[in-house]
Amino acid sequence: MKTSALHLHELAESVLAVPPLARQADLSIAEAPNRRLIKHIEAGGIRTLLYGGNANLYHMPLREYPALLDLLADAAGPQTRVIPSVGPDFGKMIEQAPMLRDSGYQTAMVLPMQGLSTSEGVAEGIARFVDIAGIPVTLYIKSEQYIDLDRLERLVADGLVLCVKYAIPRSDPDTDPFLQAMLQRISAQRMVSGMGERPVL
Repeated sequence: MKTSALHLHELAESVLAVPPLARQADLSIAEAPNRRLIKHIEAGGIRTLLYGGNANLYHMPLREYPALLDLLADAAGPQTRVIPSVGPDFGKMIEQAPMLRDSGYQTAMVLPMQGLSTSEGVAEGIARFVDIAGIPVTLYIKSEQYIDLDRLERLVADGLVLCVKYAIPRSDPDTDPFLQAMLQRISAQRMVSGMGERPVL
């Protein structure tokens, strides 16, 4: 796994693959199939792996998280960046933070909380996570109500949010006032499409 400092230009150099996480019939992590999947993706020239919703990390027990971090770091090649996810709830996120400190990972994506949260709480939770983990986060935005743009802009300016994975579905992706307002606050270099090709065009 690539452990050097993560610079924004990397986000434009490779598609971010979002692989599933292979499991055994007893639901334990299936090491060999996950290693094969990573090598297959790398063989296609992709050098960034993001483990989040497709890997169903929303429901991963905390006891499995250290083993997952070790497996992904060991299985990925030296030029492959791996981004694990944390959360989505604050309690889980804050317990994952010390597991990531000094682990070699340079960012972790905060899974979007779909339940009871406030914009202020999201911002405060991110600040507390970064303080403990020692790495900035990739923020996954799937709703306009998740975080307000003033707070997002401050988190980016303070170095707490490295980039945003944007995935608010629109009937017409070409008409998105919220995204346009966001792009006036933070650089497009910090934006990653969370929905594939539809909004990219």
